[in-house]
Amino acid sequence: MVLNSLVVGPLQVNCFVLSCEETHEGVIIDPGENPEEILQIVDQQEVNVVEIVATHGHFDHIARAGSVALATGAPFTVHPDDQEMVEHLQEIANLLGMEADPPPQISRFLTEGGTIEFGNQTLDVLHTP
Repeated sequence: MVLNSLVVGPLQVNCFVLSCEETHEGVIIDPGENPEEILQIVDQQEVNVVEIVATHGHFDHIARAGSVALATGAPFTVHPDDQEMVEHLQEIANLLGMEADPPPQISRFLTEGGTIEFGNQTLDVLHTP
């Protein structure tokens, strides 16, 4: 597995681009800000993004998920407990003096015991509220 990490946004969120070394399929985790930097890694490493994952629905972890989803065509996933935060992403960000993309459509929900698969790699989902 290839792991790229970058710190994004004023709240210093860790964002990850993980990819399978053999197939170049990958996932983006927590695209809170700096979509240009995230997409630059994707382009440089020729990653075929198959999923965008939110560890949780706080605006600083998903503020740019919409633009990253549009750029990659990848589906967006999050835990069902965070659906309301995703749906009200822009309102929440605005209350805090921040901006956010229109929220991406949730393609599937991540729950305890589920998996995230890309190429020959599998991540196990652990719910840690």
